[in-house]
Amino acid sequence: MPKLAMTDRQKKNLELQALITGKMIRSGKDRRKVATQILMPYSTFCAKLKDPDRFGRDELLRLFENLKFTDEEKASVW
Repeated sequence: MPKLAMTDRQKKNLELQALITGKMIRSGKDRRKVATQILMPYSTFCAKLKDPDRFGRDELLRLFENLKFTDEEKASVW
């Protein structure tokens, strides 16, 4: 059976995952440290990172602040 094309939402989620992961690597922070700093249980953070649609607005804002997202990076996500 052929693969279905990715939806725009799926593409956006992969883009956000890559952006968050890249920022964590460049800042030298692992998942556990970021989760603690944004006041989220580690398991919840990992689950939401797999499906970024599950992040709430406040959670994303804390994540952006913690990983020092630029305005351009934030705009690409919204």
